[in-house]
Amino acid sequence: MMLAAVAVIGLLLAGCTKGSNDPFEVKTFSAQDSTQYAVTEIELDYPVAGPQVLVDSVRHWMNETLGGSFSRLEDGQAMVDFYQQLADDEFKSEWEEIRAEMEVDEDDEGSLFDIPSEDHTALKLAWQNDQFVTYDQEFFTYYTGAAHGLEGNFGTSFLKQDGSRVTWADITNADSDDFQAILREGLKSYLGVETDEELAEQLFLNDDHTVYNLPLPHMEPCVREKGIEFYYTEYEIASYSCGTPSFIVPVGRMMPFLSERLQKLFDDDAKANTDGAITHRTEMF
Repeated sequence: MMLAAVAVIGLLLAGCTKGSNDPFEVKTFSAQDSTQYAVTEIELDYPVAGPQVLVDSVRHWMNETLGGSFSRLEDGQAMVDFYQQLADDEFKSEWEEIRAEMEVDEDDEGSLFDIPSEDHTALKLAWQNDQFVTYDQEFFTYYTGAAHGLEGNFGTSFLKQDGSRVTWADITNADSDDFQAILREGLKSYLGVETDEELAEQLFLNDDHTVYNLPLPHMEPCVREKGIEFYYTEYEIASYSCGTPSFIVPVGRMMPFLSERLQKLFDDDAKANTDGAITHRTEMF
């Protein structure tokens, strides 16, 4: 009985190990529509194969990102159809409500209704290796009558071993002087300035923050091929004209600030790059 039990446990462990090494694969699903009141589009690189814990985690994250009200997570096309229609219905309702309040005539020209609202969302597989899967969330949103739209392209990373996400909990000592120095260097690199004074002139900082006490980005950090990326959204720390300040710090430079669980997942070559330059994604949209 003891030998049989050991054999069964061995098979189960072997099955778990094999499952964690299954290749992560996706299939692209999309839905779009264009009307007089809105242009809506959703595109997903939907997980269709790989470690089940990872597949389930990414699918739940997609559903959560899009609104969290869909239940058939095994059907990627049904998910994009559902959320595209939901966005379309919301825009239509808003359009009709505003028209009624403004008493806009169907034949009016030159009004704010000449430009339809837009909502484009894409969750795209950006990069993966043996340890991580990173998705990009690309979006553009414009509401009829607004001066301009809002856009973004930021990453979310998952650990292949258990499907968990990389979060700010994986960054330790983020309030230290050394980490603040990395944030300053990254922002200077993105904004093309050299001194702390020039950086201060570019940033929108409230009374609680200075260039030596910078706020952390609202978006979670993510893992890229060249390191750990930090991403500020539009208006979060600088003017609209500055776009979305973001930068990638080599893993070697980040090692003193990474949680133990992340440190174990990087190879020796990545850890050895302790003086590498901060870089950026060259094409964000």
